Amino acid sequence: MALNLSKAERDRLRNDLKKAEPYEEDAPILCTFDGKDMDFDRWCATIAKKFLVQDEREKRSAGLPLEPETTPESERRKNSKCGGWINRQSRP
Repeated sequence: MALNLSKAERDRLRNDLKKAEPYEEDAPILCTFDGKDMDFDRWCATIAKKFLVQDEREKRSAGLPLEPETTPESERRKNSKCGGWINRQSRP
């Protein structure tokens, strides 16, 4: 599934990436489900790194601009609700 992230979404992920050093791809903590000894900021940085790399790879292969202001997918994510709460992306 294509991510097709907007500039604002990519900026948000880059901010997560700046907060902490991502875990290595083969770090044992990534296979742990109990959350014990897991650093939440490092976990977020790891996911942010994966999303940014995937989005860049998908956009390059499709010939799309890397950081569009908005995309149909980003607008849909922005307006989605999860369990009655508005998605955090739609908050200022």
